[in-house]
Amino acid sequence: HVQYQAGNVAAMASLFAWYGLKYQGLGGQQVDVSIFETQMASINTRMTNLLQHEYARERARRTVGVWGGYPSGYYPCQDGYISATGGGVFWPRTVAMLGMPELLDDPRFAPPLGQWSIEGQEEFETTIWLPWLLQRTKQEVVEQCQANRLLAGAINTIDEVVDNNPQMDSRGYFIEIDHPVAGKFRYPGGPLLTEERWWQINRPAPLLGQHTQEVMKEGWGSPKEDGELPRPQGKGRLPLEGIRIIGITAAFAGPYGIMLLADMGAEVILVEPLNFFPNSTRGIFPRPTKEVESQ
Repeated sequence: HVQYQAGNVAAMASLFAWYGLKYQGLGGQQVDVSIFETQMASINTRMTNLLQHEYARERARRTVGVWGGYPSGYYPCQDGYISATGGGVFWPRTVAMLGMPELLDDPRFAPPLGQWSIEGQEEFETTIWLPWLLQRTKQEVVEQCQANRLLAGAINTIDEVVDNNPQMDSRGYFIEIDHPVAGKFRYPGGPLLTEERWWQINRPAPLLGQHTQEVMKEGWGSPKEDGELPRPQGKGRLPLEGIRIIGITAAFAGPYGIMLLADMGAEVILVEPLNFFPNSTRGIFPRPTKEVESQ
């Protein structure tokens, strides 16, 4: 995940540099991506808590219970782990999947108060939920959850994701590429699946500097022996200055994407719902105030 995300950031940074060169007259740019920094800037619970502690010296505490009810989270099963959300409004579906209709209105577990009970959560998970999971493989659990319209997914190793993934295999997602240096490996394919199969790999990743002279001769600048790119002509400008973006998104991937666009100079107008998700989706912790940053 870390390597893949860093690669995505490098790809976006390269696109921004190209856009700045072609449309903003910024000249050539050297893109330097730190794997560590891509993780520290990510908008997810762990990283924001670490940043909050670094800037404000406050230690975030986990709230007792689960705000959406239980079962919810990561659990062991017969051959690994699964992630499942079956509490709150999903409680009737969880009860149906377990084949225990008597739990539907059981005050120990049932909404609303039962789903907020620490004692109820501990009793349910230790005496009912975990024994049920440990009798089944993660694939069996996921299939039963899906059959009952519950959110669930298997926690897979990288080998399982690539080599034992019926969903991705059915979509033809992973493709094989033969690279002249790295060799033959399976790689992630197109992000979208269309009937025309418009997305396909035409060539392996280039070697370092392989196309520099070719690109320079196409009008990007005068070719030089050392392949040096033309220097930026302006100062203080960012590649996306002058572009206005309307962000209609919440949670993780969406805010992270528009945060990068804003970092590159775009004017971002974030449209937020009044009754859905907390303000933390703005990415406020990765952007501390000047006062907090100076402490």
